[in-house]
Amino acid sequence: MAKKSQAEKFGVSAELLARWKAKPFFLPGEGRRKKTLIILVHGWSISTKQVRFLAEKLQEYGFSASAPRLRGHGTRPEDLEGVTWKDWLADVVKEIRRRKRSGEFERIVVGGVSMGGNLSLLASLEEEVDGLFLIGAPVYLKNHLFIKTVSIIAPWFVDYIKKRRPKKISYEEDSSYQYFPVINMREILQTIKESVRSLKKIKTPLLILQTKNDFFVTKQSPWIIYKNVPARTKRIQWIETDTENHVPQGEEVDKVAEAVRDFVDKI
Repeated sequence: MAKKSQAEKFGVSAELLARWKAKPFFLPGEGRRKKTLIILVHGWSISTKQVRFLAEKLQEYGFSASAPRLRGHGTRPEDLEGVTWKDWLADVVKEIRRRKRSGEFERIVVGGVSMGGNLSLLASLEEEVDGLFLIGAPVYLKNHLFIKTVSIIAPWFVDYIKKRRPKKISYEEDSSYQYFPVINMREILQTIKESVRSLKKIKTPLLILQTKNDFFVTKQSPWIIYKNVPARTKRIQWIETDTENHVPQGEEVDKVAEAVRDFVDKI
């Protein structure tokens, strides 16, 4: 009998596997904001599809927008095996440097969703940018100790785990892996740890965005970032939602795009 693939074990169809595929993208701006590029960094186990709607909203305001694809993402969950947080950081830094070398832009702002925000902080220390914004970037996850314990113990017993979310949470099935190599959880935690260590070095203007009822990240996280970053320009903005979504969904993205627009214009 042929050995079942991970997708088969978790009941994932070939059609859904195909929909998980995603590429990096670039959207050109227009008008007075065209020369400002906003680089959007997606979160862990999610593809560039996560930031597409936000990128399109920012493009409507005239900004240019790009989204690099982090290694192991936008393909299949198995490709996360052996990938480290340093690989993801290198992917973000590479995109910043590539866009700088093009000479097309006068300003570059980097923003990240969830773990993408932690990577954005770290990338700004390797390659100077004009502004940073974070959307749901964690310092502490809810049940942080439990997640850390699972990341240490579980790989001894299982290779992959299926994602679990609260029943009322909405998410894009097409953009998010529904199972993942459990050992790769250690790389998320290390990304968070490294970014927290770096906070006192961040002097780039910073906007911190957080949904009010985030089921995944503690409410202390944005405050810890705010208090420890010595940047002269920094702000926290809470996004009102009717759900416990970790990151803004649907019409909530409009509020994020408006906040980013105002922040970028001011800096």
